[in-house]
Amino acid sequence: MFESLMAMNPSNRLSIDEIFSHPWMQGDVSSFEDIVNDFNERKRIVDNNAHEEREEKRKGRKDKGTRRAAGQEGDEDDGDDPRTLW
Repeated sequence: MFESLMAMNPSNRLSIDEIFSHPWMQGDVSSFEDIVNDFNERKRIVDNNAHEEREEKRKGRKDKGTRRAAGQEGDEDDGDDPRTLW
């Protein structure tokens, strides 16, 4: 189907009626609320994973005793600054 949508020659492309009659286009459609809830859950998972990674990184630093003062040469961004999350 996708090849027929993107054909260089317009006469080889599917018509809009052919596209909408395809079984893939006849399936269930998620509601706006379902989509928002799904994205919020995905964001929660990503945020939680990022938080866990930061905590592991902090723990590793404490174990090594190598925490540097902010602004020292070689100081790397560890993601603590909320302005860098987006």
